[in-house]
Amino acid sequence: MSGLTARNQAGQSGLVAPKIDFQRFTSSALYTKPGDVSIIWIECYGAGGGGGAGNYGLTQGGGGGGGGAMAWACFSADALPATLDVIVGDVGTGATGGSSTVGDSGGAGGASNVNIPSGETDQNKVIISAFGGGGGSGATGDNGAGGGGGGTGSVGLVGTPTAGGNGGNPTHGSAQGNSFAGRGGEGANSDDTPGNAEYGGGGGSASHAPPPGGGGSLYGGGGGSGGASATGTAPPGGKWGTYAVATGTGNGAVGTSREFGAGDGGSGGGGAYDEAGGDGGSPSGGGGGGSAGSAVQNPDGGDGGKGEVRIWAW
Repeated sequence: MSGLTARNQAGQSGLVAPKIDFQRFTSSALYTKPGDVSIIWIECYGAGGGGGAGNYGLTQGGGGGGGGAMAWACFSADALPATLDVIVGDVGTGATGGSSTVGDSGGAGGASNVNIPSGETDQNKVIISAFGGGGGSGATGDNGAGGGGGGTGSVGLVGTPTAGGNGGNPTHGSAQGNSFAGRGGEGANSDDTPGNAEYGGGGGSASHAPPPGGGGSLYGGGGGSGGASATGTAPPGGKWGTYAVATGTGNGAVGTSREFGAGDGGSGGGGAYDEAGGDGGSPSGGGGGGSAGSAVQNPDGGDGGKGEVRIWAW
């Protein structure tokens, strides 16, 4: 026996493991602190960025969206008010295909955070936050670039057709590329490799021939991969828990979702004209970019994975 004790109405019961209360939030809501607990542990996951659209009548796909960041904090239960406002970040929507020679960029993922409610000391104070990934850029006559991974201090930036998006803050003095602490990984341009991250999200990859896979993250969401040409194969998105691409097939595959940790990035479209990018896994995976478009349409980018907040109390 561990010797852990839990209180009941008679006092110490002896050699009884404490009951742990766990609540998962996939949409914004009010959290009510359970009675008779001492510790509150909170994990926040920002939403993944959406993939960019491929271009119409040309040969390039859109860039992959950046993954959302992960942040955690531990509090004394007595120091927190009876309720907390839980805000869950909205997905970064994948770009919708149209009929122009320039594909649209994907949307940035929303931040997830927990706030002190109005009427309390330090009302509206954000006590923990994790930001979303940047959207992948739409393709022009060149390639679409990847979005930056979200950071614990700011959102990842949307890629442009000529440059990958920077990862979200904090910088900690690190150069862009692979990032440590809470900074998001850098999105890739051309055949550059997207940045990996620790607590930030992985960077999205660019469309190229062949495009690189999305950036991975040890704790945040993986970045989406860029779309491929009509004859190319898009690799998988970045993987949660490692600096590597996810296993499995590419060409529009959806990133793996998890009830623990974070999701993997979606794969870009490829192998044929007009294939949409795969959605990012939940929480926090970046969406894949759309493939190269035919003379009819721009292929859609995949949506990023939704944000999430998890709270334990004991």
